[in-house]
Amino acid sequence: MNNQKTGSGYSHGLQLPPLLQVVGRAGDYPAGRILPRAPRIPSLFRQGWLELAKAYAVDARIVDVCAVDFLDAVRGCHGLMWRFGSSLPDWSIAKKVLPALEHGLDMVVFPGWKNLWWVQDKIAQHYLLSTFGVPTPRTWVFWDAKAAQDFCRDTRFPLVLKLAVGSAGTNVSLLRNAREASYWIDRLFGSGVPALDQRHASRRLAIEQRLRAVGRAMLMKGGAMERGYLYLQEFLPGNEGDTRVTIIGHRAYAFRRRNRPGDFRASGSGLIDHAPEGISEHAVRLAFEVARKLETDCLALDLMRREEQWVVIELNFSFVAKFVDACPGFWMKGFGDDPQAIRWVDQPKPSADALFEDFLNALGRR
Repeated sequence: MNNQKTGSGYSHGLQLPPLLQVVGRAGDYPAGRILPRAPRIPSLFRQGWLELAKAYAVDARIVDVCAVDFLDAVRGCHGLMWRFGSSLPDWSIAKKVLPALEHGLDMVVFPGWKNLWWVQDKIAQHYLLSTFGVPTPRTWVFWDAKAAQDFCRDTRFPLVLKLAVGSAGTNVSLLRNAREASYWIDRLFGSGVPALDQRHASRRLAIEQRLRAVGRAMLMKGGAMERGYLYLQEFLPGNEGDTRVTIIGHRAYAFRRRNRPGDFRASGSGLIDHAPEGISEHAVRLAFEVARKLETDCLALDLMRREEQWVVIELNFSFVAKFVDACPGFWMKGFGDDPQAIRWVDQPKPSADALFEDFLNALGRR
C-alpha cells in the first residue's frame, strides 16, 4: 500500500485479502458428508473493512494471496489485513504468508506473528502459556508411547483427551479409565487418527459419529493424520459451561456458554448468555493479562474455574463474530491515570470496526 503524506496525516493503502474457501453454516450439509471443496460465501469482515476504509479515506484494495504474483502486488505497501477462519487452506496459508510479509517487508499485518504461530496447535499453546506462568488446568504432553501408557496406568481419571487441532468442541474427548486411554494411545502412536470419535456400544452410532468427525477433520486440516503425541488435560468438575473472552486491543467482549445437554463441552454448543452481570471481573482481568503477556492484539480465550481460581483452557485467534457483536457492550482497559483499570462500556461495538481502528493506529505509529 502506498502511503502519502497529506495535510491531515497519512492516506494508508490497506491490502485486504480475497475470500478463500470458507465452510458454510451448520446444517448446510448432511451430517458426515465429506466436502472436497468448501463453498465461497460473503466475508462480512472484508466488506466491513472496505466500507470503513472508504469512510476513513483509506486507499484500500483486495489482493489474492493465492496468486503467483502476490508478492509483487504487495511490495511497496504498508499493511495487510486477513481475518481467516479455522479451516484449511486459510490458516495454513496465513502461517506462511503473513510472517514473511511482517519479517521480510517490515509490513504491518493482521494478524501478526505473535497472534499466529500457535494457531490450531494446542500443544504449542500449552508450552506458551506455561512459560508465561498463566494459570491453566494441569496438562500433560507425551511424545513417547511407553511413557504415556505408564502414566495412564497409574493416574486418576477422568481426564480430557485433545488433539492439537480442533475448534468448536471438536477433537475433545473424555477418558474415563485406563482402558480407554490405552485405546487412544495405541492409535495415536500407531497409524494416527484424523479426528477423535466417541466409542459407542452401537456399531451404527459409532460409524455415523466417525463419519461426522472425519468430515470435520477433512475440512479443518485437509485430512492429515494426527500421530506421535498424547495431549491430556485435567477434568474440571462443577463447571456447567465456560466463559469466552475475546480481547481486541484494549476491549474485552465476554459471554458465557453453557455445556451441551449430557456433555461436558461448552465450545460449539451455541448456548450463549450475553448478560454482562454474569461475567466475572476476575475472568476479564485474567484475559487482559494474558493478552498483555503474549503481546497480542486479538485473542479469544476459553476460561473455566478450577475450584476458586480462573484458568485458561485454550486460546484461539478466530471467533464467531455474530456472538461477539451481540455483546451489549465491552470492558475497556486503561483510562484516567491507571493503565490497569477496567470499566464497562454500555454500548455495543462491532468487532470488525474495533479491529480496523486498531490496525489504522498501528499504521500511524510507523
